[in-house]
Amino acid sequence: MESSSALIDPKVRQLIDTLYLTESRKRTMVASNKCVHPQANNIADCSEQRQIDRNLGNLIYALVRRVKPKTVLEMGNTLSLSTLFLAAGVKDNGFGKIIRSQPSAQQLNETLTHLHLAQLTEVVEWHKPDVTQRSQAHDLNNIDFLLMNGEENDCKDLLQQIEPVMAAKCVIVTDNTDSQKAQSYLDYIRDPHNGYISCALSVIGESPTSRREITLKMA
Repeated sequence: MESSSALIDPKVRQLIDTLYLTESRKRTMVASNKCVHPQANNIADCSEQRQIDRNLGNLIYALVRRVKPKTVLEMGNTLSLSTLFLAAGVKDNGFGKIIRSQPSAQQLNETLTHLHLAQLTEVVEWHKPDVTQRSQAHDLNNIDFLLMNGEENDCKDLLQQIEPVMAAKCVIVTDNTDSQKAQSYLDYIRDPHNGYISCALSVIGESPTSRREITLKMA
């Protein structure tokens, strides 16, 4: 018996496949240009703007379906595929919302376009990057699912700002934890005295430097 899911909707699947194909071509071009111009700063900057991989996308979709969060918070300088996977899970649950901090204007426009094409705009709310500083004004209490990017400079500080409005048993997924910027964050969430249980996750077939962290807030 087939079940209905936003993630397997033909228009959503085609959009996701297209975005991954575009990402793959961009990576190939960046790698080729780096070989020719290894000191090109603009190329290095381009390589840092990457989508989450499909394995992680499927994982966060599955977690959202299982955890059934009422409030999902997505923080950090991520591109649109992560929001698509989150939004598909929230829509399939039939309730909940995603609070997304605004990225750059270009990324915001691209993500809004992709959400519109996937017909998933209704579950996403957009706020300025300082959303955590005004959490009470935006009613961000009881966040029960959090997606973060380990490449952010203030990843640990950002988590600590969010902690007062996180629900017990909040699930946290952190991408790019292989970054040096993420080490103090990892030290913090892996210390059970700070109220978390956490483990690293790697996927067979991926680069050995590809890492993310799955964390549960204990209380």
